[in-house]
Amino acid sequence: MSSASGSSPANGGGDSLPITDPSSRSLALSWFGYHPAEFDETVLLKHAPPYLTQREATQAANEEPSPSPVTPIGELSRFPLELLSFIVQFADLQSISVLRLVNRRMRLIVDDSIPYKFLIQHIPDTLSALKSADATQHFTVDELYVTLCRKSCAFCKDMGTYLWIPECVRCCFNCLNETPHLMPLIESDAKTLFGVTKKVLSDIPSMLSIPGTYGMVELYHGRRFRLYSQTRVVQAAIAHHGGDESYNAWLETDGMKARVAFSRPSRRGISKPTFYLSARFMAATPLPYFDLATRKLHHGLVCRGCQIAMIRSRHLMATHSVAMTIIRKQARMWVEDNLFEHFGECKDAQDMWDFMHEARNVSVDMSREKTEAWLPGFSWLWFVYEL
Repeated sequence: MSSASGSSPANGGGDSLPITDPSSRSLALSWFGYHPAEFDETVLLKHAPPYLTQREATQAANEEPSPSPVTPIGELSRFPLELLSFIVQFADLQSISVLRLVNRRMRLIVDDSIPYKFLIQHIPDTLSALKSADATQHFTVDELYVTLCRKSCAFCKDMGTYLWIPECVRCCFNCLNETPHLMPLIESDAKTLFGVTKKVLSDIPSMLSIPGTYGMVELYHGRRFRLYSQTRVVQAAIAHHGGDESYNAWLETDGMKARVAFSRPSRRGISKPTFYLSARFMAATPLPYFDLATRKLHHGLVCRGCQIAMIRSRHLMATHSVAMTIIRKQARMWVEDNLFEHFGECKDAQDMWDFMHEARNVSVDMSREKTEAWLPGFSWLWFVYEL
C-alpha cells in the first residue's frame, strides 16, 4: 500500500484520504466505513413475499434473454414498443403488476421498458414492500424511479437510505426518527384531528402497516393501520372545509377539542404521541441510491470514526444536546466518495487510519492484548473494526 505512505490527515494532512488507486481505496473503506445490517431489517421487508419468481429474479439480475414468446398481446400489438414503454413509465405500479400477468409477451415488454427495468433489477424488495403495504396503486413507475435516482433526503442534504411510503420520497434515518413531517397519521386520528371524512381520505395516497415491533421504543403493534401523510391530509382538509379561513376557524373550535382528547393516554396507558414514535418506522422501507452516471447502486456507509465517538460519549458527562449530535452523526450515511471527504473532518476516523496504517507496517501478529501494549488506549478499535 505504497500510495498510503505519505502523511495522513491526522498528522497535518489534507481534506481526504491520501490514496487514489481503487484497491487501496477499497481497503480503506473496509477499515472505516460499513453498512449497518440492522438499518435494513424492517418489518415490511421481513414479511414481504418476493416480487419476482426465482427465474425472473435471476434473469433480471444477469440480464439473461428469455425465449421468444408465441402468444400475441391482442389489440395492444397495434401500438409501437416505444409507446407501450411510455405507457408503462407513467402507469401506477399496481396496474403494471396486472399488465405483467396478461401473458409472457406482455411481461417481457413491461420488464424491458425503461425505467421499470431498473426497478426490478435493483430494488425488487422495495416493490415487494410497497405491494405488501397496499401502496402500489398510488405511485407510478416514474415517481419511484425518480426517487431511486435521487441521493439526498427530501428533508435535509444528507444521503437518504429510506423510502417514506406515504409520499414516495427519500429520507434519512435521522429525519425519519425526528422530523415532524414524517409522523404519519392513522385513519381515525386523521378524521378526528382534521375534520375530514373517510371519502376524503380515500383520495389521499396511503399504506397499510404490517404487524410487528417498531421504533426506538420497540413497541409491538398487532393490528394493521392505514397510514397517511400529515401534509396530504392537511391539504385535503383545507379543501374539504372550504379554504384556509374556514379550516382555521374549525381548528380553533372543534379542532382544539380533538387535540385535547388526542393527547390523553389510551386504555393501555400508552399516549398517542408515544404510539407515533414507533409509527414513524411503519411507513418506511430501505431504498438504495442508483447513480445514473456510473450505473452503480449505493446502499450507504456509516463512518466507524463517528461510531467510536458515539461509544465514547456513553462514558462522558455530555449534555443531552451534545449526546444527540453525536448520535445523529453516527447514523449519517455516505456514498463512498463523500465518505472520503468526511474523513478530513472526523478526528476519530483519522486516528483509526493512523492506527490501521501503522498496524499494517508492523511485522507481528497483532492481537487485542498486543494492541493495548503497542498503542495504549486503542484496543477498542478491534471492537469497532468487527462491527
